[in-house]
Amino acid sequence: MIDLDLTDDFATVVDFLEPLTLARNDSPSTTAIAAARRYTFTTTEAAPSAGAATAADALWRFVFPAGDAKPTLGDVLVDGLGHRWTILASKQLEAVGLWECETRELRIAYGLSDRVDVERAVWVDNEGELEIESWTYIATAVPVRIQPVETLVDRTATPPTSTTRLEILFGGAIELEPEDRLVGEDGTVYWLEKLEQAERIDVLPVATVVREEG
Repeated sequence: MIDLDLTDDFATVVDFLEPLTLARNDSPSTTAIAAARRYTFTTTEAAPSAGAATAADALWRFVFPAGDAKPTLGDVLVDGLGHRWTILASKQLEAVGLWECETRELRIAYGLSDRVDVERAVWVDNEGELEIESWTYIATAVPVRIQPVETLVDRTATPPTSTTRLEILFGGAIELEPEDRLVGEDGTVYWLEKLEQAERIDVLPVATVVREEG
C-alpha cells in the first residue's frame, strides 16, 4: 500500500482552494490555514422559521501548520467571506497528511429584524419576603426573530382573557436565567418560560416566552 502524503503538495495538486482562519473556542488565539478544500456543502432549515434560520454543513480538508494545537470540537473555521463554521467533528488523515473537519454554520438568513433587551430582576428582602425592587440590563438591542406559537383564550373569565406564547430565536449564544424578562423595542414585555439549546453548538438557541398583556 502506498501512502499519498499531501503535506507539501496539497496547494499545487488540488483545485478550488481557499484560505481559512481557525478561531479557538476557549481562547482569542487564531491559526492561519493557507489552503483548504470544501468538499461538501448542504443547507437546511435550522429551526421552524419560514426559511429565515438556516444551517449550512460543510466538510473541509486542509494541511494544518505543524506545532499548532490541533483543531477541536467547538473551534471555528472562518472563510474569506467571514462565514463562521463551527467544528462538530475533526480527525487527522494521517495517510495523506491532512486534517478533515465536519462543520456547521448557523445563521439567520434574513428576518433578524426584531430587537430585545434582556433584563434581570434585582431582589430585596421586604420583611422576610423577597420582592423585585428593579430591573437591570444584561444585554441591550439583541438581534432576534420573534414568531408566534399559540394563543390560548380563557372564555371562563369575565371578560375573556388570552395568553400568547411565542418563540424568540437568537442568532448566537445567549445566557438567560429563569427570572429574566425580554423587552421589545415597543416596550412589550416577554416573560421567559424556558431556554432551549443554549449549550449546543450545532443548533440555534430558542427561548419560549409569554407576552405580558397590558
